[in-house]
Amino acid sequence: MPVSDSPPPLLEALRAAGRVCRAVQRARTEASRLKDDRSPVTVADFAAQALIFRALERAGHPPPYVGEEEADLLTAHPELAWTVAEAAADAVPGITPDEIRRLVALGTGPGGRTGAFWALDPLDGTKGFLRGGQYAIALARIEDGEVVEGYLACPSLPYPDAESPTPDGCLFH
Repeated sequence: MPVSDSPPPLLEALRAAGRVCRAVQRARTEASRLKDDRSPVTVADFAAQALIFRALERAGHPPPYVGEEEADLLTAHPELAWTVAEAAADAVPGITPDEIRRLVALGTGPGGRTGAFWALDPLDGTKGFLRGGQYAIALARIEDGEVVEGYLACPSLPYPDAESPTPDGCLFH
């Protein structure tokens, strides 16, 4: 079987989500909101969740997915959904606010100690992200309470021997 030079779909989706997050962070896109628990959520949170769930669907990994963000905020604030779609369009040209809402809403799986599901924190460290600091995109496949596959993208973390972050930062699998 020939070896492919292209990265597996989930790795490419994590890289794309990281690039979108970095672009949002650099632009200082003013579209953060407070969730019911008073924690911040940003355009980058929603865009990363939508992009990762889209990649899981396209790679043939069916739900359930457990995501940190909920589509209700995007429904209540249509201008936010538009801003998220504009940010995500760098990775998926033409993506619509309706598709963003649909993808984010996939993250309502039950999780739990039995069964299999994907768990995603699309932007772990939102407060650091808002300050221009470090954050991560964390994705795991969990089966019967055990992590069997894990990904961690750190878009602003430079490689140890690099003087500045690379376009994709660091990605661990």
